[in-house]
Amino acid sequence: KVEEKERKDEEKEVEEEEEEEEEEQKGIEGGDIG
Repeated sequence: KVEEKERKDEEKEVEEEEEEEEEEQKGIEGGDIG
């Protein structure tokens, strides 16, 4: 059960990192909008 929790935490971190990268790309593409 502990391994499952750790795996979920890792997946959560990866998802958050991907979202941050998407936000950065949007900011660059959108210029000063937002």
